Amino acid sequence: MPSPETVYIFATITAAGGKADELRAVLAALVPEIRKEPGNISYELHENAAKPGEFHFYEAYSNEAAVQAHMANPLLHETFRNAGTLFVAPPVAIVTKRIA
Repeated sequence: MPSPETVYIFATITAAGGKADELRAVLAALVPEIRKEPGNISYELHENAAKPGEFHFYEAYSNEAAVQAHMANPLLHETFRNAGTLFVAPPVAIVTKRIA
């Protein structure tokens, strides 16, 4: 159940040309591991139906401390470091708070 402390993140990652399938597999493999993090409420991977290769994460964490723990997760850093050639730019993340 969301609380006033719940933090939501929308992150976008765009695959480099010809790398969508490879990036999709890397990102999909990350999902079950991130869901195990303490404080993780939701970690969902989506792909833009009109722009294959443009991936979006919908994330929810119980509080800011859980977000900070997520951002410090070595697996997250290792995955993005190893997959760096698969996307055109670093991921863009927007931190939000639920209104309604």
